[in-house]
Amino acid sequence: MRAAWLGLVAALLAAVTPAFALDPAKSIRQFNVQSWTRQTGLPADKIGDVVQTPDGFIWLGTQNGLVRFDGLEFKVVPITLPYAGGQDVAKLSIAPDGALWFAINRGGFGRFDGQKFSPIDDARFQDPRIAAGTILVGRDGAIWTGTVNGLNRWVKDRPAESFYAESVQPSGTVLALHEDAAGRMWVGTGGSGLYYHDGKSLHELRDESLRGYSTVALTSDARGAIWLATARSLRRLAPGAERTEVLLTEMPVSAVLVDRQGVVWFGTTSRGLGRYADGEFTFLGKAEGLASDNVFSLFEDREGSLWVGTPEGLSQLTDLKFPIFSKPEGLLEGSAIAVTPARAGGVWAAMASGVSYFDGRRAHNITDRELLPNPYQRTIFEARNGDLYVGDGDRNIHVFRDDRLLYRVHTELWPDAMTEDHESVLVGVGWMLYRLREGGLQPFEFQPGQDPNLGWINRLYVNADGTIWAGTNSGVARIRDGLVTRWSPAQGLSSDRVHFVFVDVDGAVWAGLPTGLARIKDERVANVRLADGLPDQRIFAIVPDEVGNFWISSGRGVFRAAREKLNAIADGQPVELGAELFGGLEAVKFTDRTDQGFSGCRSNDGRIWFPNPLGVMTIDPTKYFRNPIAPPVHLEQVRVNGEERPVTEKLVLQPGENRVEFTFTALSYIAPRKLRARYRLHGLEEEWVDAGPRRSALYSRLAPGNYTFQVQACNADGVWNTTGAELSFRLLPPFHETGWFYALCGLVSLAAVVGGHRWRVRHMEVARLKLQAERDLLETKVTERTAELAHEHALLTTLLDSSPDQIYFKDTESRYLKASQARAEALGLSSSGALIGRSDAELMPDSDVRAALAGEQEIIRTGQPLIGQVEVESEQAGNKRWLLTSKMPLRNKAGEIIGTFGISKDITMLKEAEAKLIEAHRQLLVTSRQAGMAEVATSVLHNVGNVLNSVNVSASLVSEKMRNARLDHLEKAVAMLQAHAGDLAEFLVSDPKGRKLPEFFALLSSQLTAERDEIARELEHLRKNVDHIKEVVAMQQSYAKVAGVAESMPLTDVVDDALRMYELELARHQITLDRDYQAQPVLRTDRHKLMQILVNLIQNAKYACKESNRPDRKIILRVTQADGRARVAVVDNGIGIPRESLSRIFAHGYTTRKDGHGFGLHSGALVAKELGGSLTAESGGAGEGATFTVELPLQASAGQESSPPPAASIS
Repeated sequence: MRAAWLGLVAALLAAVTPAFALDPAKSIRQFNVQSWTRQTGLPADKIGDVVQTPDGFIWLGTQNGLVRFDGLEFKVVPITLPYAGGQDVAKLSIAPDGALWFAINRGGFGRFDGQKFSPIDDARFQDPRIAAGTILVGRDGAIWTGTVNGLNRWVKDRPAESFYAESVQPSGTVLALHEDAAGRMWVGTGGSGLYYHDGKSLHELRDESLRGYSTVALTSDARGAIWLATARSLRRLAPGAERTEVLLTEMPVSAVLVDRQGVVWFGTTSRGLGRYADGEFTFLGKAEGLASDNVFSLFEDREGSLWVGTPEGLSQLTDLKFPIFSKPEGLLEGSAIAVTPARAGGVWAAMASGVSYFDGRRAHNITDRELLPNPYQRTIFEARNGDLYVGDGDRNIHVFRDDRLLYRVHTELWPDAMTEDHESVLVGVGWMLYRLREGGLQPFEFQPGQDPNLGWINRLYVNADGTIWAGTNSGVARIRDGLVTRWSPAQGLSSDRVHFVFVDVDGAVWAGLPTGLARIKDERVANVRLADGLPDQRIFAIVPDEVGNFWISSGRGVFRAAREKLNAIADGQPVELGAELFGGLEAVKFTDRTDQGFSGCRSNDGRIWFPNPLGVMTIDPTKYFRNPIAPPVHLEQVRVNGEERPVTEKLVLQPGENRVEFTFTALSYIAPRKLRARYRLHGLEEEWVDAGPRRSALYSRLAPGNYTFQVQACNADGVWNTTGAELSFRLLPPFHETGWFYALCGLVSLAAVVGGHRWRVRHMEVARLKLQAERDLLETKVTERTAELAHEHALLTTLLDSSPDQIYFKDTESRYLKASQARAEALGLSSSGALIGRSDAELMPDSDVRAALAGEQEIIRTGQPLIGQVEVESEQAGNKRWLLTSKMPLRNKAGEIIGTFGISKDITMLKEAEAKLIEAHRQLLVTSRQAGMAEVATSVLHNVGNVLNSVNVSASLVSEKMRNARLDHLEKAVAMLQAHAGDLAEFLVSDPKGRKLPEFFALLSSQLTAERDEIARELEHLRKNVDHIKEVVAMQQSYAKVAGVAESMPLTDVVDDALRMYELELARHQITLDRDYQAQPVLRTDRHKLMQILVNLIQNAKYACKESNRPDRKIILRVTQADGRARVAVVDNGIGIPRESLSRIFAHGYTTRKDGHGFGLHSGALVAKELGGSLTAESGGAGEGATFTVELPLQASAGQESSPPPAASIS
């Protein structure tokens, strides 16, 4: 019976399965690749073969036996055959009756019907020494096997048609079997050539080129050609041909398959998976996600997925809905930032490495650095005349015509938006709107009195009548005839930041915000949010298609929503949006955002395009992959009172077996986690129950009767299997509820009527008295319960009247049912009773009420509480009142939601204290910054003072030398010469004193020369010190001039300037200075603030070295660059920092120096953060020295530049 059922299932599935396969028009790299290994739950990495049984399960042949896979879990089924020499399954085959046949390496062959294993009923096939290589079940049910001994066939109950290796065989090992459409069995051997069996005898193909090469896999295509995978090549044998055609040579091919589209797939031993289509070979390997570059087997399942068995795991290729085009299709490598439609069809894309054009088949790139000096492109737009406008990362706009650069315009701020009206191209540059014509930017001409500052412009759109619409960080702006009309939160927008704006065919303006969608129609704003059914509220781009849908790029991926339903919701109609989110791997390979702009477009052929970090994503709204195969549904297990029962067609349960649990599964291998299931127990319930993530249903305390459990499922694309699976069972009643028991009781009752009449009369009086007593007791209990309820009511009233918090209960229309006195007084009423039946909309401004009412309706709709929400209400005096509110659903005894209740705590004083704390923190920042500036000034004065000390020492030495000069002796010698002027010759020759004068003058000359040289050296030292003072003062003046302004500068120049202040002092303290400039980064920042940090760090390092008393005192200034950031490390081998102090080293007021004030490092850390960087400290502990590192971005932070960061960011 089971075999007949399996055969029926197989026939039905074969009849309804469509010819569905991977799209041959897509690149092999555009399919989704998912792999499983032992690390992700696969029981064994080595996958010898893959098949799918008619019931929908995927089966794997592994070295540990059979493995069943349902898309989520793997289940190992060990082979239990007595003669099986192992569990290593080499090949699998499905019989017409649905049974699974397998070949075991060194273990023979066997069959598994889903319940038990059985052998081939022929002893020759049960030898455990058989080295089984392959097995195939023919369409007639015959079992064909291949071993090292040759070809074998077994036909049940027909021994005359069975043969073993001794009877008929090709010479050599049989490695591959395949049955073609004509019923011929093709046989591939280990070097002996190719054979086929026509049902009567074996024939050899006379192709000598096959001899010596193993044929390891065979298949055929729809035209009747035979495809061969050999150890050296991929070959094809055309119908009627005698020789094979070599299509791919010098490559070991291990598997081959022709899918339902006629595409040839093949596995290799070193290049992974190959595809042969339209005469072109393409490959997919481990680098692209495949489990291994060595492929063992291939299989195509009923949904068109391709399964790949390898020695390193299992892989699955599935079709994607939306491909991403990138380098393999000819585009530039890397991220796409923005897209714009091309006049000739296709799109232009601003890429991180240039400009790319793509129309779905052909690609064209612009990368010449003469044309695009900065390869990073942010914005792109093609005008009606074909000119291409490209904005780059250096704030330049390049204008191209036929790939020739016409001119280039530099802008001060980012040109993030472009469009065109009837006069020229319009460019949004920062907050301003410009016209780009005559080779330059011209400010847009507004009417007098109009504010040209629109807010940072993210998107521009020009209507057919010439009206300009701008999506900005201040809302939506409309420019018509030079007049500006604005919409912001004051006019109803849910956010002031607008990412995208466009005008629909009906004239309605749609805007994408970080809080949802907004429609402006007839000057009025309507918002569509998460509560209205949006899958995500972070909207980056909106593109309408030609069939009535909006395609919307969001933080969770792309989703589709019908224009009609969006308009209905915006009009206030109670419509279910039914938006479809495409955020899974079955839809697109990558949905996250990096640096993408607010961009999306529709090309001339109707396709939708969005930029993506992996390239350009395209959507064909009229043709994208949808899985049409309804998932098979199976009842896996039935447990009655905790014990497993067989799943039979009719289950009978005994009395008391009233707790039944069903376990079921549904099979779809494309997005299996998105399968949905529903179930019901007919006889107990009529409505379907959504199973959610569960795959089981439990029923307890069932009453006796007949039941049918039914379960259905749908795949990720909403295709339901409405037949599903079901199981009927009967729960027998206990004996006292059976018919015969009732009949017996009737007879006994009739016999007892006469005898019981007198008993009844006698006991009626007793019953009356008992009833009276019970009534008296009931009245007593009612009185007591009434008193308890009155007490509870009094307690509730006391709470509501006395609590300072605002407590309230509301119905489903947000009208007050009951409220505390505090709530009434907050709304300007004298008593809480005055609130009953009224709503907040009658008592508060609309701006205060809108969000609160929406939140309450969301609680009523979903049943989810709202905890810790901060709300703002306006008091009658005009002041703002801050409330911390929690609201929950109010339910009746049946669990139905009948309203809401909540409590609001007034936190106005806390908010005011928080504001004061923020102001105090701001003042502390100012004080810290001033302290840091004083630190620099102190350092300058300190250095100038040190140099002046040297100047004073030099001047004193010169003065002392002059005073100690032996000029008095010279005066005496001159006086003697003047006294003997008349007899000078005789005096010098004869007089003893005269004879000493030449020697005296020689000695004096030598002394004066030495004193002159020493004075000259001191004067030179004095000059250098004075020049150093001038340099330090001039440098301080230059830094003071540029304080607060970001400028580009070589980082090493600033480091050198800081060191120049300390060079003499470091030398005086015998501290070695080492400049380790490993990079020469140029960064844009505030020079003065950076100088402030470095001066403080160098000074601290000097003190640390000085106090260490080490003989090898040393300071290293190290400059490095990585990941778009520059780093300066100040390294010293001084006294170090105790480990317990590292966590507090940057705290305000914390210092380890006796004369320290605790501002320096704290101020430096604040300044570094203000510059967009950080200041960190490292030390091995006391005596181990310290390293302080300043890290800064190469570009100025938002606080330093007048332009914001790039418009798009990761959300």
